[in-house]
Amino acid sequence: MAAQVAGTVLEVTHLGALMGGEDEERYAPRSDSCALRVRAHALMRSSRFNGFIIGLILTNTCTLSAEAYEQSALKTDVLTYCNLVFTAAFTLEMLVKLTALTPRGYVGDSLNTVRTYLPEY
Repeated sequence: MAAQVAGTVLEVTHLGALMGGEDEERYAPRSDSCALRVRAHALMRSSRFNGFIIGLILTNTCTLSAEAYEQSALKTDVLTYCNLVFTAAFTLEMLVKLTALTPRGYVGDSLNTVRTYLPEY
């Protein structure tokens, strides 16, 4: 993917680089690190994982906007269940990133910090 800024083309290999994820490489695991951390970092850097998370965010936004005044009990139950599923998925994403980057690296990325404290509902 390429982004054009002020007449120059910058190669962007990861969506996080566009969204403030510049600290990910600084906290990348060394080759002698724990295998779980190395796998978590590879998962976190994959385009499929990031695309899946973006899809979850968009779907979550749609389900949150589906609430209506005086809606049926069934619709309320379905939306509540969806909210629980999305909260669990975003918690798993946070755990993957905490494992991959360590707590210091996770907090060092401002986008992660905002997403941790930003309510999902």
